[in-house]
Amino acid sequence: MLWTVNEQQMNRINIMITGIKKTVSAFDRLKKFPLPVFVMVLILVSLLYYYPVIAFSPPQSIHRWRQTDCTSITLNYYQHGMKFFKPEVHSLVSDGYTTGYAAGEAPVLYYFMAVIYKISGPDDAVYRIINTLIFYIGLCALFKTGNFFLHDNYNAAFIPLLIFTSPVAAYYGCNYLPDTAAMTLAFLGWWQFLKYYAKPLLYWNYILALLFFTAAGLLKISMSISLAALTGIMILRHLKIIGLHEKFALHNAFKTYLPIITGICIIAAWYLYAIWYNNIHQSTTFLTGTRPWWGAAPEERKQITQFILQNNLTIYFSGMVLFFLAACLILAASFIKKLPKLLVVMTGLLLAGGFGYVNLWYLQFQYHDYYF
Repeated sequence: MLWTVNEQQMNRINIMITGIKKTVSAFDRLKKFPLPVFVMVLILVSLLYYYPVIAFSPPQSIHRWRQTDCTSITLNYYQHGMKFFKPEVHSLVSDGYTTGYAAGEAPVLYYFMAVIYKISGPDDAVYRIINTLIFYIGLCALFKTGNFFLHDNYNAAFIPLLIFTSPVAAYYGCNYLPDTAAMTLAFLGWWQFLKYYAKPLLYWNYILALLFFTAAGLLKISMSISLAALTGIMILRHLKIIGLHEKFALHNAFKTYLPIITGICIIAAWYLYAIWYNNIHQSTTFLTGTRPWWGAAPEERKQITQFILQNNLTIYFSGMVLFFLAACLILAASFIKKLPKLLVVMTGLLLAGGFGYVNLWYLQFQYHDYYF
């Protein structure tokens, strides 16, 4: 028996086809503006994470004590004269329990928020919203970085969106801690460096990259990994190793390494100052040293490792994503000769830096998820 279509059904089919054509056409037009579309996707994901509700919430839940440290330093700046080099918290545990003077990472974010408070007034929602916007900027920079290598908007978007699915990243993305802001600066640094790599005559992109990496290291010492990786890339380039020199022109050593050395000195100077500042005020509020795995007894290391494996891995990524990332690493190693040399060097140096970081602060990973 033949299937027949009456006129009414045919009209419906035509309307559906027309609608599909319009949708495809609109999607093709959107493809011309990949970054705005990517931002729209970020906003949609944020709605699923209840960011509009969280944004108007005070410090709470996991590590609310660390969140209040951030808001406390910011509020003290706002209330007590904006003295950048005299950070303090409301908890009077310094100077014989008479002051709250304490320093950890450079208080760049806290000071910036205090400046905003001068305009808006002290408001936790303002802090959360601005920190979230900074996080979005970082994900956009990573999207642009991915596009540099992949030349494909969909695959490039997958990378930052995958990071956004990490529970710890999603949690601290709309939060008070400077970790995601530091990550944003690192992503911005790599984006600027790749622009310089593509067009070496744009020397200011190189300077911008180093400025971003330096600021990232000031906000979180772990983000100095990017500055160290960039240093390694430039050394390999000047030594003409792995063919990197074939891709972009050489600058003289002065123009190449003076900005790097300056960035390293600025980061080192702040943390030396923080150590001195905490010592003179007898403050132990913030950690200003390392906590390597070899600093604990074997039994304690075993307990910490078991705790991390049993409780912490899934707050970094789900088991399936961790398996996927491991598979990606194995595949990348298998096809390493077909990958862009710069990408191979970047990945290798960043992996080495990450390995060193985890070893140096291993004992912190038990209860401090934001170290991830």
